[in-house]
Amino acid sequence: MSRPDQSITFLRSYGFSVFRFPRASAQPLELMHRDGKDLARLGMGPDLIGAGEIAAPSVRRDENPGIGIEGKETSKVNVAIGLSILGSFIGALGGGKLGLDVAFSKARTVTFQYTSVMEDVVDVLAIEKFVKAGRISPHIPAGTLEKLLDDEVYVVTSVLKTRKIVVSAQGENGSGVKVDVPVIQQVVGGTVNVNTATGMESQVAFVGAVAVACAFQ
Repeated sequence: MSRPDQSITFLRSYGFSVFRFPRASAQPLELMHRDGKDLARLGMGPDLIGAGEIAAPSVRRDENPGIGIEGKETSKVNVAIGLSILGSFIGALGGGKLGLDVAFSKARTVTFQYTSVMEDVVDVLAIEKFVKAGRISPHIPAGTLEKLLDDEVYVVTSVLKTRKIVVSAQGENGSGVKVDVPVIQQVVGGTVNVNTATGMESQVAFVGAVAVACAFQ
């Protein structure tokens, strides 16, 4: 049996799933359709449920998540997979990613840390009251209604987001290897700040101007 990809599962103990491809637009009340192991975005809750006596619940933004994920690190993942995840994060921050493989050419694996994490959250009870008081929109496609009846539609209740991700690079023997920060900064451009984290040449921090969703519940 293959080992689960911990770049995706390392927050499972906190009840969160990690976005394989981080994006800035993710938010609570999004509807997801489950197709096997994959989740695809359908739209927003109010697009499916017409408001009755109770309005759609409000989202509390930029809260302290209240869970100890600060500094929590994933296990080592293959550098190709890691750079795909990192490239998505940088792209969501508005930076470029073409040429990252050159800067990490000595690495064989990488690990990730999400730091300075904030949470956007909506109360589950408030969602339940909104749904119970409302009605399913008569305008949704039949296929979407079938997904709903088959219990394949989920609503996002919480999103963890951050402006900063720390990446550590390891070589063949598992020890840290130097990454080329000037090359990385040239690749990603001026919208994303790049620097060595805690002065270690094998760790590099990427900091953007906007927070990017990295996990959801």
